[in-house]
Amino acid sequence: MIRNIEGVSFLNMSDTTRLDAPVLQRNLDQVRPELRQDLINDYRNGEVSADDLANKAFIRQEEDDDEVAYHEAAHYVVGGGISATIIPSSEARGLTILRPDPIRTLGDIEKVMVTCYAGGMGSEMRGRGARGCGSDIGQARFLARLHSRFSGRDPRALEQAAEMSARCEVHSRRYQIENIAHKLRRRKTIRG
Repeated sequence: MIRNIEGVSFLNMSDTTRLDAPVLQRNLDQVRPELRQDLINDYRNGEVSADDLANKAFIRQEEDDDEVAYHEAAHYVVGGGISATIIPSSEARGLTILRPDPIRTLGDIEKVMVTCYAGGMGSEMRGRGARGCGSDIGQARFLARLHSRFSGRDPRALEQAAEMSARCEVHSRRYQIENIAHKLRRRKTIRG
């Protein structure tokens, strides 16, 4: 039984796997931390061998980068971005910087809420659910509560309206979002 492989000591493998520990370690080192657990589960379930792990890791990472590119592209297009990147930093898998327009009216708050929800809609363009949108949704909910203090409207109704507006915006700007996402995939960062 192999245990205590540096970085993957939580694996519990049987003697029959004939695992080459350095191969597994090298292949797992190539994978971003958030994808490692999925690959380890696939290995445990016998869906992938240690040798095939690197190839599957590469494919998963490409799919993940693609999803992040569409997510950030949607923020960029709908919110009028200055720059966007899919280079991970700390816990963020990507980042979009928007124009610093001052928020003066309730309509401005609604526009920022729509931009927050647009990222999830962009991720859904890739055929998978909106993953990694937790902080965007949290920001939109905060803005809905802020809006409701001044307008007296129900925050849940504001969230639903912003989500529907984001869905319409993303659908109507689909080609722009796809174009920006492809640029992000090639360049990793875009400006202006």
